[in-house]
Parts: sequence; C-alpha cells; structure tokens
Amino acid sequence: MGLNIIYNEIVLLEAKYMISKMKKRKGFTLVELLAVIVVLAIILIFAIPIVQRVMRNAQENAFLNYAQNMIRQANARFQLDNMNPGATPTCYTLQMLDMTVTGSYHGRVRVVVSPGVDPQFFVYLTDGNRTIAGVTSNQIDAHSFLQLHHPTALTAPNNGEGRTNLTVLQAGNALLTC
Repeated sequence: MGLNIIYNEIVLLEAKYMISKMKKRKGFTLVELLAVIVVLAIILIFAIPIVQRVMRNAQENAFLNYAQNMIRQANARFQLDNMNPGATPTCYTLQMLDMTVTGSYHGRVRVVVSPGVDPQFFVYLTDGNRTIAGVTSNQIDAHSFLQLHHPTALTAPNNGEGRTNLTVLQAGNALLTC
C-alpha cells in the first residue's frame, strides 16, 4: 500500500510538471511552423493549376455562350427583317442585335443566303484573348473548331464552296463592322 501512495505522488508530480511546462510554452517551434508551410506549399502546387483550368474553362464557356446568343439574336432579327422585303442585311453587329456589349466583346454575325437552303449564320467574335471567325452554331455546339486561345489562324467553312482559311481579325477592324 505504501508503494501505491508513492507511485501516485510521482504521477501527480509528473503531471504538475508537464502542466507547468505547457503553460510556459506560448508559441510554436520553428520545426512546427516549417512543417505547416511545407504542407501548404504542397497543397498549393496542386490547387493552383486546377483553379486556373476551371477559370479558363468558365471563361471559354461564357465566350461560346455569347457567340451562341449572337446567332440566336441574328436569326430572330433576320426573320423579322425578312418580313420587310428588300430590307434584309447580310450582316449584324452587336449593336444592331441590341446585345449589351459586356466586357471586351466585339463582333458580328454574317448571314449567307443561298436559294433553296436555310440561311447560314457565321460568327466573328473576339474578347481580346479569344477569337472565333466564321464559325457556325453547329460548330460551336460541337466545339469543332481550332483552339480559342491566341490562335494565329482559324479554318472555317465559307458559304458551302469548300473551306477557307480565315486569319484572326483583331478588335477595331473588319471584325467590328459589316
């Protein structure tokens, strides 16, 4: 029984010693801080490219949705203009389509009308970072055109007589006007 009391006293003294030592410790050691920094760096190495990819995809989808909306607006405007014979233009700018120009979008929609065939709508659009030229609604849906990021040339069909290589049009020139 005496040994049990002595053992309990020793455990109690060790506990008091550890508590007093922990109370004196007010911060983290250098090793603990370095370990946290290394873990955060590893997480960032994987997270940054993923976030960048998600942002790029969102911007591309917004760009393509804007191009699709341009075609829808041009089709509606073309149908309305077709009610007035002789008043149908072959090209619509964003302003003619009453589309609010958001961000740095600049472009137009060209309408190609062939006898006995439904009209085709070709989009020419840029936002400064991406450009599509002569792309149809079906191509936008299927993503069947070349890369959007800083292209040097885009291949797009013309009015059914084969394929035409269209160079990238910069904002401020023929891309903006009909």
